[in-house]
Amino acid sequence: MDEETFETTVTTSDIELSPQYTPTAFDVSVVHRYLQHFVPTELAYIILDEAQYWACLSAERNEKLSIVASGYGETNNLAAYYLFSPAIPQKAEIKIQLVRFKIMSCDQGWGGNVHDQGTYNACYSWFEAGIVRAHGAVSALQEASEEPGRGAAVFNKVAFSGDPPREVMNPLDPGRKRWFLQFNAHASSHLRTHEVLWTKDDNDVQARARERGAGTGDGFVGRLTQGDRVAIIARAQYGGWANHVSNAKIEIFYSL
Repeated sequence: MDEETFETTVTTSDIELSPQYTPTAFDVSVVHRYLQHFVPTELAYIILDEAQYWACLSAERNEKLSIVASGYGETNNLAAYYLFSPAIPQKAEIKIQLVRFKIMSCDQGWGGNVHDQGTYNACYSWFEAGIVRAHGAVSALQEASEEPGRGAAVFNKVAFSGDPPREVMNPLDPGRKRWFLQFNAHASSHLRTHEVLWTKDDNDVQARARERGAGTGDGFVGRLTQGDRVAIIARAQYGGWANHVSNAKIEIFYSL
């Protein structure tokens, strides 16, 4: 793998978050109370949202993980959890506004159609986003990922069995079960950093997302609720295809 960083951003809105400062939930509450001295309560909330003055939950992992699919049996289609976010706080007033994912990764760096190399076409190395809801589910799901060679069929059985299931199924894509997040660039050994932003507003950016190899996250943010955790799942399918992950970060921005 060559450690060359390539930045690309896919978003379902025109939001550009400030890299300089992220307020805490306490900060947001203090500013809201201050604004109430000058404007009605609801207008104070609107001002904070327009300013994108949102609190944030985040998780980051800087650890290499590789999954490599074989050409036969269960290991022909692999899955592994890479990162879980903290649980969304149990506060009635919380509204999830946006989820931002950053992933540094690459595939095996060879194979496939020469015309697809460097693009996001016909790539079988990718990421999915999941919503973990059942109480105490993370430990069981982490155990399912202890061996990177875990086949997707067994992996998904752990995630979606039980009452209630440990993960929330994507109702818009029951075949995939989760939300498609991002492809790796086809047959490229360069580590690339992809940033994907999903908002509560399901704007239609299908063409733009496909161009950058990302998912639009339709319905994802709207399904998040108190106590949920967001997960990044690494995938690889068919003989020789690999997913090499070096770093990932999840940020959940919310208003009060």
